[in-house]
Amino acid sequence: MKRLIGLLMGVFSLTACATGTTNLTLGLADDAVKPGVISEAPARTLYLAEVTDERDPTRIDRIGNKRNGYGMVMGAVGTNEPVTDTVADTLTKTFEASGHKVVSEQDGAPLRVDAAVKTFWFDYKTGFVTVEFFGDIQIALKVTDTATGAVVFDDIFKGYYSDKTGGGLSKTWTRVMDSALADLSREISLSSDLLMVLEEAEEPAAADAPAEDTVS
Repeated sequence: MKRLIGLLMGVFSLTACATGTTNLTLGLADDAVKPGVISEAPARTLYLAEVTDERDPTRIDRIGNKRNGYGMVMGAVGTNEPVTDTVADTLTKTFEASGHKVVSEQDGAPLRVDAAVKTFWFDYKTGFVTVEFFGDIQIALKVTDTATGAVVFDDIFKGYYSDKTGGGLSKTWTRVMDSALADLSREISLSSDLLMVLEEAEEPAAADAPAEDTVS
């Protein structure tokens, strides 16, 4: 009987706001990002040029579906900020936590960073007494040498998180997606190939300060 009551409560918690769209405010807290392997490179200035949305066109209007206890789609899960802005913020915090500087103008930065969001999806499935929530994020990250125009890094990074609970609504959904963002950040910060690119980059030489006039 207790299991049945638990299941019914979990199903109710998922269907209570099932219709329409629920928008989540996502983003990493500053203390959720830790320095990684890429912190071993000298501090670099990175020009974060563009984050594009290349998700499946059938899913680009939302980041997940709200389902009832039978798995039927009853509504949508969206975001208050564009997914591309959330990913850009995650990239900025990831690089800066490892000692690098992220700028929005090229202005002499030796490396240009571009990213494309491939997947940004939240979903869940109900079991007999628990609900499994999961978040899946995938981005393509490209780094270009601004002096030569050569692409020096091009790879896919993934962030994933799952959790089984008795139920939950927007707070649980937000926690799951923020945890997936944290996993994405960790994967980027631990990339040995990205470390090599940062190590080999050359910061532009600082301009000599003008000589001061002397009075004889």
